[in-house]
Amino acid sequence: MNYFRGITLGLSIFVYTSANAEINTKKAVYEISEKDGFKVSAVGLKNIDVMIKPLVKTRPIVLPATSLVYLKEQIGVYRLRGDWFKLVFVEVERKNESDAQVKSRELNEGD
Repeated sequence: MNYFRGITLGLSIFVYTSANAEINTKKAVYEISEKDGFKVSAVGLKNIDVMIKPLVKTRPIVLPATSLVYLKEQIGVYRLRGDWFKLVFVEVERKNESDAQVKSRELNEGD
């Protein structure tokens, strides 16, 4: 399963083009905050086929390898806290085809 692939591939376009847009819950991304991240409407989540899997254990943090986002020389994951998605950077301790064990102070149980 591709847990965050839809948001990884599709969202950068929405975020970039919607940065100065009015708040509108009919858009995929309808609110953006430098501190908190961005909010995605329910219709947007359905259209880009995002599967959300809560973090149930924070040590060690094991995520699907497909949830990793590569940005130049950094690696991150999209965290959902409340209604806000935010890209947080992680340190990959180990990775195989299906899973990745990561470290991050910005990921908490329930994210």
